Amino acid sequence: MRHRSKSDKGSMGLAVIGVLAAALILHLIFPTLTLWPSVLVALVAVTMIVSHATRRRKPAPSNSSPQ
Repeated sequence: MRHRSKSDKGSMGLAVIGVLAAALILHLIFPTLTLWPSVLVALVAVTMIVSHATRRRKPAPSNSSPQ
């Protein structure tokens, strides 16, 4: 497993916090709505988008390993 540097971390956490914050705001505005199915779908969508975006930005790993 490759160790991630500090610059690689953070985007997934920010995306999840953003979705949960939006769900909290919607819950406070519309308390009678059932929002948890929408929150689950949004969390899955955001994690997939962020995961694919971070994979696309990373360069391909080289086959040579330091010895």
